[in-house]
Amino acid sequence: MGLWLIGWMAGVGCAWWGHHQLRLEQASWHALGTPWTHAVDTRRFRRTMIVWLMASLLMILGGMGPRWSFTPNAPPPTTTPEGLAIVIDTSLSMAAQDVAPSRLHMAIAWAKAEVSHCEPCWIGLGTFEGIWDPIIPLTHDRALLLMAMDTLRTEQLPIPGSELANAVDVGIGLLAHYPGPKRMVIVSDGETHGTAYRDSLQDALARGIRIDTVGIGTTTPTPMPTPNGPDPWKRTPERDVALTRFQSDPLRHLAHQTGGRYRHHTVPPLASPPPRPAPPRLASLSFGWVLGLGIIGVMIGVKWP
Repeated sequence: MGLWLIGWMAGVGCAWWGHHQLRLEQASWHALGTPWTHAVDTRRFRRTMIVWLMASLLMILGGMGPRWSFTPNAPPPTTTPEGLAIVIDTSLSMAAQDVAPSRLHMAIAWAKAEVSHCEPCWIGLGTFEGIWDPIIPLTHDRALLLMAMDTLRTEQLPIPGSELANAVDVGIGLLAHYPGPKRMVIVSDGETHGTAYRDSLQDALARGIRIDTVGIGTTTPTPMPTPNGPDPWKRTPERDVALTRFQSDPLRHLAHQTGGRYRHHTVPPLASPPPRPAPPRLASLSFGWVLGLGIIGVMIGVKWP
């Protein structure tokens, strides 16, 4: 605004100077008793003043008028960030090594990827087996979340087993009082006892929680190592080696019923998202072009007398 004001004042000064010089010349002619014969100069001065008045209006409009612009890719208005609950299966079946180095290591890798991709989210962490454990409530502390994930082990909870209802319940517990959009990511091999998770699913739907699921493992029957047990492999009551296989149906059901996304992966994800190119933006159209016309008018007004 300061620039257009300086330009406008300079134009006023130039116009006044031209008018003053014309009046001095006219007065000198009258003092000599000679009739004023430069009518063409008068007409030019009048035209100059008209141009100057128009330029002044344009400059005032350009400097003080509203800004009209359109930016179709403008960022959305600021809203409450997403609340994300990451729930990891730590049951013994996650020790299976059908994906290297193990299902649990792969699950932790995908959980870390979710942490790095979700910004600026509030993120909480929970685990489940035959019972659930809300390890970290919603937080912005990414370092704390990553450190807690590195400490996860299979069969770290007092009640063993694999129950997806517990996964949904711990996610609900982490997100229940969050005021913004809520999302839960369950990372599991899909093994579960019964269909109790369907009842927990209704509670998540009532609270507006979207559930994304990540399936880890293969459908090939795989033994489960037991590093803390007397036998290197988990066995059935008949002393046969117990086998586990990936189950996709429960995870698909949880995701599809809540409008979430189901993914099945056997390779590690990227640790951080690739850089996103800046969205194209159309140049803003404002009253600056009106100011430009005003400046051109000033130049004409200064030159014309």
